[in-house]
Amino acid sequence: RPLKNSLESVLVLTNTQPGAQATYGRPEIWDRGNLIYHISLVEDALRKLGAKSARLRLHPSENPVWYKNYLNGDFFTLDSCGSIHSSLDHSSLVIGPTSTVAIEALHSGVNYICFEPFDNPVAPPFDGSDSRLKVAQSPEKLEALLGEKAVSSTDLLRDYLAESFSLDKIMAEILDTP
Repeated sequence: RPLKNSLESVLVLTNTQPGAQATYGRPEIWDRGNLIYHISLVEDALRKLGAKSARLRLHPSENPVWYKNYLNGDFFTLDSCGSIHSSLDHSSLVIGPTSTVAIEALHSGVNYICFEPFDNPVAPPFDGSDSRLKVAQSPEKLEALLGEKAVSSTDLLRDYLAESFSLDKIMAEILDTP
């Protein structure tokens, strides 16, 4: 089935701060303002293409109160769908950084465009080396991918998921619930 891919109900994932990932002993100092800058770049691209609004889904470690102080309230609303599954069910496109949510989005039938405009080291396929995942490393590239309605490929899933992949089952096992 074709992936959902429209500007009707865009879900934007925040870009986690460097340092949350392993940096191999190097201390990372990063301006938190870059988090707001990142989403403002996404907003600019979406507005240029006619989007009127988008939902912003924060990383679980982030503080929504901090974001509310800086969000453009007439464009972004904080995602209130609860689980990532519910968020994806209500989404027509996901734009986010290097994240396992890319795999979850594609598996759920929603296009994922990776937006990595900063010079953070990222691993394949998020570095743009695999054409099956659409990656924008600049605001101009993001706008171009959105404008041409570029679609990532679910063929990517074969490299990352077992045939019997069920995120619900995996999470139930992790959380030890039926």
